[in-house]
Amino acid sequence: MKKVISFCDRYSLLPSGGLVLAAVSGGKDSMCLLDILYKLKDRYGYELCAIHFNHMIRGKSADRDENFVMETCRNRKIKFIAGRGDTLRYAKEHKIGTEEAGRILRYRFFEETARETGAVCVATAHNADDNAETVLMNMARGAALKGLCGIPPRRDIFIRPLLSCTRDEIEEYNRENQIDNIEDETNSQDIYTRNNIRRNIVPLLKGINPRFSENVFNMSDIIRQDEDFMDNQADKFISENVHGGKIEIAALNRLHTAIKTRVIRKIWPSCGKKHIEEIIALTGDKISPSARCNIPGGIARREYGSIVFEKETDNVVW
Repeated sequence: MKKVISFCDRYSLLPSGGLVLAAVSGGKDSMCLLDILYKLKDRYGYELCAIHFNHMIRGKSADRDENFVMETCRNRKIKFIAGRGDTLRYAKEHKIGTEEAGRILRYRFFEETARETGAVCVATAHNADDNAETVLMNMARGAALKGLCGIPPRRDIFIRPLLSCTRDEIEEYNRENQIDNIEDETNSQDIYTRNNIRRNIVPLLKGINPRFSENVFNMSDIIRQDEDFMDNQADKFISENVHGGKIEIAALNRLHTAIKTRVIRKIWPSCGKKHIEEIIALTGDKISPSARCNIPGGIARREYGSIVFEKETDNVVW
C-alpha cells in the first residue's frame, strides 16, 4: 500500500475529489486495484465506481466474470457499471486481430463511461510486469526510444496506480488481504503475443535477473524523462523556427540529431526512418538548391536556405 501511495503521489495520479472509475476484469491485478482504491478513497476524497467490459468472446465464462465483479461491488457497496461488445465481429469487420479489437472496444467503453459519468479519471491495473512485456513487444517491432518508455503512469484520463508494483507483489497483497479473484482462462494460453512473451520469454529473463521487471520499470522511467525533455525541445524549436511548412536549414543543422529527427517527425508524422534520413540529406552543403524527396502524402524540397514541406493531402498536422 505504501508503495502505491508513494507512486501515486509522485505522479499526482489520484484526485482530491470527483469520481474515479476503476477498470475491473475480475483478475488478480484489477481486484487488487479495486481494493486499494476503495481503501484510499477517504484519504484522497474521491468517489469510486467499478467498470467492467464483457468482450463476449468466452460465453458463459465472460458472464461469470461480469457477475463476480458485480457481486463483489454489491457486497462492498461500490458503484458498478458494465458494458459489452462483440469483439469477434468487430475484429472481422475491421480486419484486425482479436486482441487489438478487444482493446479498442474496451477503451472506447471506458472513455464513453467517463464522459457520461463526468469521471475525473479511469484507473487501470497495469503493473511493472505488464510494462516489461510492453517494452519487449516494442523492441521486437523495432520501436524507437519512445517504445522503450513503456506504459506511462498517466495518459489523458487514464491512470495506472499499480505500475510500479510487480505481479508477485500484487499476489502477495491479495493473499494478505484475502482478495478473491477470477481468472480469464485465455491468460494461460499462448494465443496472443503478450501471453507468449509473458509465459515464455519473461521467465527466461527473470532467470538471469529476478528483478527484471523492476529494472525495466526503472529504465522506462528514466527514458521517459529524457524523452519528455527532448520532445519539449523539439516543440520549442518548431514554435520558434517553423512557419507555414518552411524551416531554415542553418537553424535545423544547429540541432543535435536526436532533436532534429524529432522536429522532422513532428512536422510530418508519417515519415519513417528512411524518409527522415533523406530530408536531413537535403540540408547538406553540396546539395542542389532545388533538390527534393518524396515523403508519405507529399514532398520535402530544398529552396536555397530552407526546407519546404508540401502536402498532397490534408492529412498532415503541422
